[in-house]
Amino acid sequence: MCSRCDPCGDDLYGFENDDGTFVALKPIVESMGMDWNGQYQRVKRDPILSEGMCVMHIPFGRGGNQDAVCLKLDLVNGWLFTIDTSPSLSPWFTFTS
Repeated sequence: MCSRCDPCGDDLYGFENDDGTFVALKPIVESMGMDWNGQYQRVKRDPILSEGMCVMHIPFGRGGNQDAVCLKLDLVNGWLFTIDTSPSLSPWFTFTS
């Protein structure tokens, strides 16, 4: 089963299978203005996150059918905690005093 949500005008995809719910990572990374390859390598190196990563064939997306690197929904918050939020990263992060 596929689900799509549209937070802040960006399409994000979720997929359910026997192992749980998974979220496509690349659209999240790109909408945050980060480097996809860097984040992909970060997830692969992490012993916990890498266990919850998989590649799923999705029937839609940019250019039609394609494979998507997905992370188990339960681990998305953990992955977000690994992101450096220094001001030089992206205007996506807003800092207030």
